[in-house]
Amino acid sequence: MERLKGSGLMLRSKKRWILPDAYFQSGSFVEYIMKNRGFSIEKLQKFLSRDESQLFSPFTMKGMKKAVSRIVTAIENEERVLIYGDYDADGVTATSILLLTLRSMKALVEFYIPNRFSEGYGLHAEAIEQAHNRGVRLIITVDTGISAIKEVELANDYGIDVIITDHHEPGIEIPNAYAILNHKYALCEYPEQYLAGVGVAVKLASALLFRLPYEYLDIAALGTVADLVPLLGENRIIVSKGLEKINSDPCIGISALIEIAGLKDKPISTGHLGFQLGPRINAGGRLDTAEIAVKLLTTTDPLEAQTLAKTLDEINVRRQELVEQTYQQAEEVLLQGDYLNNNQVIVLADERWNHGVIGIVASRLLERYYRPVLLIALEDEIGKGSARSIENYHMFEVLQECQHLLLKYGGHAMAAGFSIQKTQIAHLQDACNELANQRLKREDYIQTSSIDILLNIPEVAKRQDEIPSIENLAPFGIGHSQPKCMISGAILQQIQWLGKDKQHVKITVGNQREKLDAIGFHWRNRVDDFINHCLSMQIRFELIGELTINEWNGNRNTQLVLHDCSVSPIQFLRDKEHIDQLKGFLEKYDFRVEVISIEDIELEQLANTCSKIYNEHTYAHPLIYDTVYLVISNSSGKTNELLAQYYEVPEREQFAIVYKVIKQNKGTILYETLRQQLEEVGISERSCRTILHVFQELSFISINHEQIEIIESPEKRNLEESKFYSDLLLNYQIYLKHIYH
Repeated sequence: MERLKGSGLMLRSKKRWILPDAYFQSGSFVEYIMKNRGFSIEKLQKFLSRDESQLFSPFTMKGMKKAVSRIVTAIENEERVLIYGDYDADGVTATSILLLTLRSMKALVEFYIPNRFSEGYGLHAEAIEQAHNRGVRLIITVDTGISAIKEVELANDYGIDVIITDHHEPGIEIPNAYAILNHKYALCEYPEQYLAGVGVAVKLASALLFRLPYEYLDIAALGTVADLVPLLGENRIIVSKGLEKINSDPCIGISALIEIAGLKDKPISTGHLGFQLGPRINAGGRLDTAEIAVKLLTTTDPLEAQTLAKTLDEINVRRQELVEQTYQQAEEVLLQGDYLNNNQVIVLADERWNHGVIGIVASRLLERYYRPVLLIALEDEIGKGSARSIENYHMFEVLQECQHLLLKYGGHAMAAGFSIQKTQIAHLQDACNELANQRLKREDYIQTSSIDILLNIPEVAKRQDEIPSIENLAPFGIGHSQPKCMISGAILQQIQWLGKDKQHVKITVGNQREKLDAIGFHWRNRVDDFINHCLSMQIRFELIGELTINEWNGNRNTQLVLHDCSVSPIQFLRDKEHIDQLKGFLEKYDFRVEVISIEDIELEQLANTCSKIYNEHTYAHPLIYDTVYLVISNSSGKTNELLAQYYEVPEREQFAIVYKVIKQNKGTILYETLRQQLEEVGISERSCRTILHVFQELSFISINHEQIEIIESPEKRNLEESKFYSDLLLNYQIYLKHIYH
């Protein structure tokens, strides 16, 4: 596979930027951002309300009435009920919510979560047999069960009814369960398609209680965020309400978890759930037993909660160490020989690896190399695998195609699990590569980054008070990310290293009139080798990040939290002193450099070059971005002012004046006469020609040998209907957003 050129990570992005279709000009940031995400004003108002009235009735889900009826019968008849969960955060939280719900209804209920190492994922015959021996008459699965064909038949043989609640992709054959609650089940017409396993559990709890289980939504929010489902639709409402509870009255277990994570008295966001609390809940199932986490989330004893939270925290530290060790071992293999050049899909197996952490490692490898990853922990000639994927390579479908090589598999488009005999791993590698050759194009191996709004520094400075309104779009997460802003043509002015080990960089960009601070966390390795050169030469950059308000010592300043960066395709130099230095510097990082002198070309040629570059977005695509233009000012040093005049669009009032002058001359006038009359009212010849071009295109006037004549009773049309005028507006925005400095 082709590797990207260059090593200067700040000079050329590794991602393909997806830019907005139209530039932001006026209105509200929030409305503009969400319009680009497909939201009408009405839809946006509903989105912002996060009102529970937008939740669908749980009885809309196929099988819900039957499931509720069976559970109520079990409670009335004092039958033993078993909740059978999964060992990840989604399964743990779903188990906890149904356990608490059924306890509140006085059910004889217990739970069981299989051990990741001795049993593995899903329903197991031994567990069903043990449940039968204990007198269990009803099993409710959570976050699992949709592929348990044989196991459900075994339960049926034992006289145990099984209600499956799951959100994983169903296979071709469906278990013969008493009831199935899965919005992805072909026969289910439930409108919401993004629910996590815990989301399905919330729907079942809502149906049993005939209300939304507010008291458990903090647990539901934790599981939903940790399972990386899109925070849209019902998930958004569940997480919003759950965060409200976490920040006001969390359950005892989550409160203990917050304290052990060092987050006490801090406002908890989805970031904390996904990166600090969720991993601790997951840690038990990854290295020990998930029962610890269920006990933590369902306990009513604060002292027990503190003990359990401390245990999970200690397990999580061990998990972090194992992840780092496994990652380094995988990297050693990948960097040897031509593995990455010869394989579109990473498939690695090792007997040293712990099955509980390979999913995390697979995600890290995917983030670095951006290609599908399948990691396999080997034990006694059998491998347990975890897979992560990229767009257009549906991992569940890939494993379906390879099922003849596998012992077991299940999952989603972007993540899956499987088991395999060691002797079949090489065949799996070949099959995955072949499917990648069939399904993936060159561009699919380039990660995309969607930019929501493109602003210049004066716009940011002028509208600083509006930036906090972006937070109204929270909670952010998968499918609804924090809006990203692009600042184009930012000139580097100042550098400051921050943090204990100086691993964070703070830069100031702008000019003498307006400035903007930007901070890159853990960016030292990304910029350390060349950033001082960029400062001395005042190189222009395209910056991408999140606009936030930084409050420090009573001061409020706008700050861009950096996500990505690239050198601007056009650099303006005031003199020839730095040409050779900057040219050599850029060529060192595999850029082709073209030098343009204002003394040697027409201003129109330069303007057309600038417009073409920013219209075609070549700088936003790492595979084709290879040329930087160095523009040397003329002797007056006023390149910016000259370009401003060239790109200027006549005011609407000027259009009206021109039309009025022609009409006052009985609807016909010579061009030279018109030019002279307009010059007296301050309209330049360039503006005059522009306005006449637009009028002619819209059939307002005709021009014949310098004679201008108004067309009688023209069709009423807007100026924007003129392609020439629309192009003028676009080019002016290109100047304001990208070139103005």
